[in-house]
Amino acid sequence: MLRLTLDRLYKAGLVLASVSMVLICLLMTMQIVGRWFGLIVPSVEDFVGYFLASATFFALAYSFRHNSHIRVTFLTRQVKGVAQRYVELFNLTALLILVGFITYAVGGFVLETYEFEDVSTGYIAVPLWMPQSVMLAGLALFFIAVLDDWVAALLKRKPSYVTAQEAGEAAVE
Repeated sequence: MLRLTLDRLYKAGLVLASVSMVLICLLMTMQIVGRWFGLIVPSVEDFVGYFLASATFFALAYSFRHNSHIRVTFLTRQVKGVAQRYVELFNLTALLILVGFITYAVGGFVLETYEFEDVSTGYIAVPLWMPQSVMLAGLALFFIAVLDDWVAALLKRKPSYVTAQEAGEAAVE
């Protein structure tokens, strides 16, 4: 039940990232066609930037779980057996701490932006906590994905990206 829920959550992040990419294309197309007719769509550049951040951060968890991130595997390939498991666990622990810290820091930044009522400087004044919250949600989802694999490694199971690599998914070395 939990596995199914987590997998659906990661796929939802991928869907949101994909929708963000489609919205970027639509906004850019509107801007191009609008220029042919002398129309300017206000703040398109701002919204494209927000959707780019959305696409980037919402895709982190799914791409991590499916071995689409660039991994430096020089050390993990040099060791085998129990040693390899400990190296993998160490790497996941370091990543978990790093992503946890970044998520916490971005959360504080979003809260500060909300409290100060910061808005964008474009034609359309957008409260900046809104697009920053999307970034925070993507980071939180990535943290959950790393935690998921960290627990798997702790329980002596293969992390998802190793399973994905063995299955031939998006291996980048």
